[in-house]
Formats: sequence, structure tokens, C-alpha cells
Amino acid sequence: MKIFLLADYYGNYLRSFYTESNLSSLNYQDHRERLLNDYFGAFVSYYRHFKKIGHGVELIIGNDYSLQNKWLKENNIQLNACPANKKEVVRLQIEAFQPDAFFMGSMFDYYGDFLKRVSHTTKNIFTWIACPYNDNLDLSHIKCVISSAQMFVYRFQEKGVNSALLNAAFDKDIIDYLDNQKTIPASFIGCLSEKTHKRRVQGLKYLAQNNVDLQVFGYGMRRSFLPFFRSALEKRYVGPIWGIEMYRALNRSKISLNFHIDAAEGFSGNMRMYEATGCASLLMTEQTRDIDELFKVDEEVIVFKDNEDLLDKIGYYISHDQEREEIIRNGQIACLKRHGYDQRIREFENILLTYCD
Repeated sequence: MKIFLLADYYGNYLRSFYTESNLSSLNYQDHRERLLNDYFGAFVSYYRHFKKIGHGVELIIGNDYSLQNKWLKENNIQLNACPANKKEVVRLQIEAFQPDAFFMGSMFDYYGDFLKRVSHTTKNIFTWIACPYNDNLDLSHIKCVISSAQMFVYRFQEKGVNSALLNAAFDKDIIDYLDNQKTIPASFIGCLSEKTHKRRVQGLKYLAQNNVDLQVFGYGMRRSFLPFFRSALEKRYVGPIWGIEMYRALNRSKISLNFHIDAAEGFSGNMRMYEATGCASLLMTEQTRDIDELFKVDEEVIVFKDNEDLLDKIGYYISHDQEREEIIRNGQIACLKRHGYDQRIREFENILLTYCD
């Protein structure tokens, strides 16, 4: 099967990556490989593991205009990759590849006319939705909506839309980049917007106000301009972190905290659960309806009921090294065994085969 994967990377990540990397002398393929070696997001692993099991695969980063312009130049196409031409460049790449199946992430600006035009090349269009979306979203050209959030799957199915659960996963190749130096007592990495992650931000504020030795990485935090007005949480904010450096921060954390998006409605599913356990950190995550289906509580991960419970458990496991390390080992073994890409890519393949014409 020929599979076309489309991702848009966070603009802040791309700016950070290119600040550290000068790839102007590389051709398109070598440039893309250097970018993928930073392991930003799941598409890198989808791409490499689909290839590993014998599929023809193409991965396009639609909004990496530096990379996209190299593809255009090498294919003698007189077009400039930029926001205004983003969809047209991707459409040309899809036509050139002639895929049997097309899969894209939660990039809602590609819906509508773009997907209608893609459907002339392949009718087998799959998309990923695991975040809030507009109820008026046009799903008419999509064969199946894939999600790591069970309640999203239920909602789409209730609307008569094909939908399938595909849990997130961890790529064991990332372990080769880690140093296992436990220099961070506890950390959180992720979005810090109070608009979509109110419970998360409130939980982190509670921990900061109770003097937890905590480092917070991420994006979306509103910050005071004057240092003496900064809150307890702001004082623990380190800044954004991406790719391999993010995995190293998880690996260096004795405890990694996880709070799901408010819209998850009590279900598990975000990538942080797998990233933390895979990187050999003690995952502390919310009690959810389905956590027992993913990890063994108190053996592989620790769950908390509320902020007070979380505070108590951080204090306990910071001071009980042997118990913490045993759960970390169990959690990493479980993650690699049950939630690695060798397993997950076969589940993904089965979804494509089920719904493809």
C-alpha cells in the first residue's frame, strides 16, 4: 500500500529548530531526514514504521516552507512555498505520489475544498482528531476519523461517521538519545493555556503555591512583564522545549506530571503518558475511566484524584527512591511492550485496510 502522511508542525517548533540548524546546503531528502531525526511528534514514527513493515510511504511537512521549496525546485515546479500556496504545494505532492491512502493530522484549515480536490486522487482519506473541533466541520470526504480519545470516537460514531481508536505510542529508538541523569525532581511539559487546559493550569498553580520543586516547560502561558509580579507558577516556568530535548527533559525527571485536556471528559489518551513512561520517568496522571486498560495503577504508573492527592503522592515518591525506581522500570517495560510502534503501526495498518476501497 502507498500511504501519504501530511503533518503541519508547530510554528514555534520550526522556528526553534532552524535557529539551531542550518540545512540550506542539503537536498530535500537529506534535509527532511535531519528534521525527522529530532523526533517531533508521531508522524516521524508513523513514517519510519510503515516503511519498516513494507509499505510505500511519503511524509510531507506542509508548513515547512524551507523544506517545501526544495521539493519544488528539485521537481522543476515554478511555485513558491508560502502560507498562501501551502495547500496547492501539498496537492501537487499528493498527485505526484498517487497514494492508496491519505492521512493527515488535526489541521482543520485543510478541510473543505482541499479534501474535495484530494478525493480526485484517492477516495481513501483519513484524518486525526483528538482536540476540540467545530461542530460544522465538513467530514464528507473522510473515510474514517482516527483518534486517541475514546469519547471522540463515540461522538463521531453517534453522528454516523466512521471512527476508530488508535492510542498514542512511544518510539523505542528515542532511548538511544537519553542520558538517564535524574536532575529534575518533578516536571510538566505541554500546553499551558487556561482556555483549553484550565484544570491543568490550576493543578500546576496549586503545586507551585505549595512549594513543590517543579520545572514547567511548554507554551501558551500568560506571563507578567515585571518579575516581582510573577506568580509561583511563573517562577517555575522554564520555557518551551521540543523534540529530542523534550524527551531528555522527561528522562531527567524523577516524576512527570500529566493532566489531560479539559475536553477529554475523563478518558485517557494523550501522548505524554507514553512519552513519560517510555523515557523512564514516573508518570503521575489523573484517575480516568480507562487508565486500567493502558497501565497497571500503582505498579506501572501512579494516579491522583485531585490536587491534594497529587501533592501528597509527589512528596511520598520523591522521598522513596526504591519504590519510585521500581515503578519507573515497570512503566517503561509496559510502555515498550504494549505501547511501542511495532505494535501500534499494525493497529494503524488494520484501520487503513478496514476502510480503504
